[in-house]
Amino acid sequence: MESIDPLTLMENERGWVQEILWFWYHHAISCAIWRYKDKEVAGVYAIKALENQSKDHPNEITKLFNFLVNDKLEEAEKLTEIIKEEPEKSTAVYLVKEYTEGRFF
Repeated sequence: MESIDPLTLMENERGWVQEILWFWYHHAISCAIWRYKDKEVAGVYAIKALENQSKDHPNEITKLFNFLVNDKLEEAEKLTEIIKEEPEKSTAVYLVKEYTEGRFF
C-alpha cells in the first residue's frame, strides 16, 4: 500500500489508505515487542504509525508505544494520567506496567 501514489486516489480513498497503514503499523509495534523482542523495529513501526495516524484520530496508545519503545517512561506515565476513556485507560496502565516490569524487550 505504501507504493500507491496518493495523487492517483480520490480523497476518501487516501484517507482509507492512511488509516489502514496506521492500523497495520500500530499492531506491528505489538508484534515487534512481544513476539520478537525487537526494540529497534518497534521504534521504526512506532514512527510509521504516528506518521500515518490522522490528526483527529482518538487513539492515544500509538503515542504511548512510541514513548515506551524510546524509553520515555515519564512522558508515557503523563500520557497515561490524562487518558480517561476505556478501553484506552486500562490498556495504557497495562502497557506501562508491562514496560516497567521488563516485559517489553
